[in-house]
Order: sequence, then C-alpha cells, then structure tokens
Amino acid sequence: MDTAALLANRGKKVIWTFRGPLKWFAPTVPPGMMGANRLDIMFGPSRIIDSWTMWFYHCTFIGAKWVKAFWKMMRSGWRHTYVEHGLPPPETDPYLSLAQFAGGIPSSPSDFLPLLKEGKIAMIQNVNPTSINSEKFSVEFTNSDGEVKNVRCGAIVTATGYRGGTYDFMESKLRKHLGLVRCLANSDIEINKTKKEVLDMRKKWKTIDGEEYKNVRLPLVFRGILPYSRFEERDFAITGATRPFFVPAITYEVESHWISSLFKRDPFLKLPQSKKECLEEIKADNNFTRARYPGIDPYECIPSGTYFSGFDDLCYTRVQLRDMSLDPWRQKSNAPWWKFWSNEKRWLDVRVNPEQYATLGEERRMLREKIGR
Repeated sequence: MDTAALLANRGKKVIWTFRGPLKWFAPTVPPGMMGANRLDIMFGPSRIIDSWTMWFYHCTFIGAKWVKAFWKMMRSGWRHTYVEHGLPPPETDPYLSLAQFAGGIPSSPSDFLPLLKEGKIAMIQNVNPTSINSEKFSVEFTNSDGEVKNVRCGAIVTATGYRGGTYDFMESKLRKHLGLVRCLANSDIEINKTKKEVLDMRKKWKTIDGEEYKNVRLPLVFRGILPYSRFEERDFAITGATRPFFVPAITYEVESHWISSLFKRDPFLKLPQSKKECLEEIKADNNFTRARYPGIDPYECIPSGTYFSGFDDLCYTRVQLRDMSLDPWRQKSNAPWWKFWSNEKRWLDVRVNPEQYATLGEERRMLREKIGR
C-alpha cells in the first residue's frame, strides 16, 4: 500500500489488486499511545543491553516487577478496551502478546485510502494473477467465476503475505543448499553446552523466569538476512522474513540498507571476520531466542516467525545500524536524562517517525566518501 501510494503521488498509473476485504495491520502508534523506547524496553530484554533503562527494567528486581505488572495490566485491560474489534485477549506468554495487540487492530494508512477514494488508484478485488505476457506487458487475472481480465502494466510489485512459520516457501533441496534448514545440536556435549549457555543468559534477566529448556531447531542465518552457507560469497540475502512487532516499514527500510551495503561490499559494514566467527554469532543469536522464549518454538507459536525472531523491531534495527557504523539511536529527546518518563518529549515516549530513518542512504554515501570509495 505504501508503494502504491508512492507511485500514485508521482503520477504513475496504479492498479491495486487483492483478495478478500481491505484491512491494515501494525499501526505506527500501538494501543495506549506508548512511545518507541518504552515499548522497546517492555518487549525486552534485548540480547545486548544497550541502555541503562533496559538494564534497570530487566536486570533489577524493582524494574522487573514493573515490567510484569505492565503485562498483567495489558492482559486484564484487553476485554474492556478492544471488545468491538472481536479480538480475544492474549492467552500466550505475555512477551508474545503485544504482537497480537498491535498487529490485530485495523488501522488505515494515511496516504493510500484517500488516493483510492479519489480514483487515483484503480482497484480490482478478489482476483488471482494467473499469467504474465512479457511481450504485451500485461498480467492476466482470473476471478472465482473463471472470468479473465488482462491488465497492461510496466512494473509489478508483489506482497506475498506468506507465513514462514506455517510452511516453507522454497523447495527442500534449495533450502538445504542455501543453509536455510532449521538444525539442532547433534552431540550430547554440544546439546549440554547450548543448554548451559541458554540458561546462563536467562539468569541475567529478572523478567523471564524458569529453568525450562527446549532444544528448538533454528536456521543458520546471520542477522536473519545472510545465510551462513553464502557468507563468503555474499550474493544472497533474505528480506522481509523477520517478524517486526509494530513498525515493519522501518524494520524493512533498515534491512534494505543493510543488504545494499552487503552487496556493495561497503568497507564500513561490520561483518564477522571468518565463517567461524559468523557461525558463533548466529549461534549466539539463536541461543538468545531460546532463552528469550522459554520452551517455545517460534516457528510454531509466533505468527510469521521465519528466520529470525529473537529481537523486536527497534532493538533489531539498532543492531543493523551498528553493523553499518551508523547512529543506532534514532528516537532522541532533549529532556534531561532523569526526566525520561510521562510524555512524548521525554526519552521513553518519543514517537517513531519515518523521518528518523530518511537519511540512511545519505549517511552511507558520506561514510563511503570518507573512507575513499
């Protein structure tokens, strides 16, 4: 929808085709008007505790009580606030709840709907693309009654909407060749080592209880983008396979810049120095996922969990921004550090804004020039 609005605003002819009713998910401001950094912390802990507030809320008993009270309040308040949407209160682990909370409430994008109503974006509903004619630059659509409509176009933008946790989208041999098959530790020594690392990691946090351990199968994909098997070639990347909670556009924007730097072989992109280091980093991320979700297989329990499900949006983007040698903290505040609470001018409740990430291309270009490329 964002792409359709962008092209329409640039004077291009846009035809929107879809199946089923129009609906939008993942509002940019989640329920309760919570700020970006507060939500990031409540979804924590992150693998790298990179702020004193993240440390306070997840590594101290006082902070942990506040986090647990927050999730208790979220569950209890659900029935009273969102009854009209027909959404059941979350019954899963509380740390998985807000993905349903923010992702299940319809929210219209600001640009797309007015353009659709004004007729600047044409609409064809309940059709399937059945073939493409490259000579005539047309796409054939077929509806449920078997009626065919041919539409001329210069470009096609697709959103598959596939659920990676439900089925595999590549043939098994190709997945295995690319290193996308979920795998387990094989020997007893390796299994015990992994279990110890997971439990030791969890002991550092006060917000996640339990000695439960499940040897969950997880794939070997660096940052959820670069398959381990293609680390040296750096010619293959996966985008859109992560599971953002409430700011998917920003998550995928940063991902795209990371992939661009990977393919350009930007000298400022910080990657592991060897395949061995890459494997260790992947295993550390996978162990974080096992520690973060005790006894849970993210492929089975988390909607659309695909190749990387351990981080939430902003923590994940900060990791990638650090990889690119860019400023990871985009939600800033001029208020003194001790005034971090209560309104959107304070650090905890600064809102997420696409403009905070609009200069990434220019920042990367300047880094390239500074290094001499």
